[in-house]
Amino acid sequence: MSEQAAADLAAAVAALEMPRAGVRRWLEWSKAFCARHGGRRRYAELLDLYDECLAVLDAPER
Repeated sequence: MSEQAAADLAAAVAALEMPRAGVRRWLEWSKAFCARHGGRRRYAELLDLYDECLAVLDAPER
């Protein structure tokens, strides 16, 4: 992911106006839903997006 794409994604996550823990819980729940309903075969791009969002949450806050 490019630096600009990462910055854009970080801004999108911040715009949710949710606590970081709540966003993480929501993303993890969504990933589990995808895993139960077809996994990567059906939801590959969505799972990639969830992983990218989780990486934003793992990065130190600016």
